[in-house]
Amino acid sequence: MSFDLGVLSGAKRLDPDNARDAYDLLCQGAKWSAVLAKDDRVAQFVAALSARWPDLDTLPESEVDASPWSGGFEVSPAHVLLTMRFSTPDAVVEFCSATALGLGLNVFDPQDGTLYSPGEEPRKATPRPQKTLTCEHCGKSIEPGTPYAESPNLLHMACLIKRFS
Repeated sequence: MSFDLGVLSGAKRLDPDNARDAYDLLCQGAKWSAVLAKDDRVAQFVAALSARWPDLDTLPESEVDASPWSGGFEVSPAHVLLTMRFSTPDAVVEFCSATALGLGLNVFDPQDGTLYSPGEEPRKATPRPQKTLTCEHCGKSIEPGTPYAESPNLLHMACLIKRFS
């Protein structure tokens, strides 16, 4: 498991829903210029972060285990996506947030949908409605978060057993 953060351009004001949508699009591989405005301060953030904890992809194999990162930085002129080990010390997250906010950048926490922007209180994105999942065998609801609930064939475990017995 990992803990993720998105450092997003501060060139235009973002609301929490815009930040969540931008983060999601960037994670899905959207071109950064279609999502966010270029911001030279992103490069300053990357330089400060890399001086303290270099990008995992730049480390020799012997130093990888000591790194707080579980993946390399995804960087553009408008954003940085960071993936940290769940055991990463709080100091890494605090440094990332303080440095980004100090530069006038936004920080988005996708775990709980919170946007941190310079000079503003933390704000949460509007919860998205949960998709209703229905068992193909019995027609009853399947609870969101059920293992394999997003697979192509939606079945309760009991219905699955009935189908194959």
